[in-house]
Amino acid sequence: MQREPVVEGPSSLRRRSWLVALGFFALSACDASPADVDLEVVPGDTSDTSDAPDDLPPNDADAASPDVAACAAPTFGAASALVGLSDLDGCYVPLAGGTTLEIVHGIQGGIHVELRLAIATPQVPAAGGPSVPTVTWDVEVAHDGTTLARFAATLGTFEALGPSAQSGQSLWAWASPAFPVVFASADAALYHGLTAEVRATLDVDGRRQTLGPIPVHLADPFLSPPPR
Repeated sequence: MQREPVVEGPSSLRRRSWLVALGFFALSACDASPADVDLEVVPGDTSDTSDAPDDLPPNDADAASPDVAACAAPTFGAASALVGLSDLDGCYVPLAGGTTLEIVHGIQGGIHVELRLAIATPQVPAAGGPSVPTVTWDVEVAHDGTTLARFAATLGTFEALGPSAQSGQSLWAWASPAFPVVFASADAALYHGLTAEVRATLDVDGRRQTLGPIPVHLADPFLSPPPR
């Protein structure tokens, strides 16, 4: 006897499809490992956090980050430009007489010392703040009248340090990035232990001025201390 084929209606087909989908979802959830689950992190989540506790522990990354103070503008005194260098925090500091300058070995085999310049310009009230000055400069390290190292730049870029003062006059301080004053010879032993002088010539917005001489000591940290 031949059985008549059974034709399912629309409601029966929907019920069977729903049961198959439910069984597949259950099997997939049981077999999934943490690596199989993709979590989407949406930055700037504005979801309701009213149920979150108020005494959450601080973020470890924030707690480990120390407060970094802004670099202070130097005091110029009677000068309008200063030779300087970077301190351990990367801030500009004026170069004091008797400072020991460390001889740095470059990646291409040359040697140099690193210096910076600071200048002061009138603080003219303007909507966009003081205008960036145009600076050309030449810095040299000399010993007994002979130039040992030199750096020259045209149209250098100076960064704003902030307001400063000079004899009661409102000024705006600017500083150059550190630049390499390169020695004529790559043999550091020729300069290690020498007493030298740092001189600088600047042209700031068409006004030429000369700085120095500032006495310094030259030392290579890879060589033994010089005799005293």
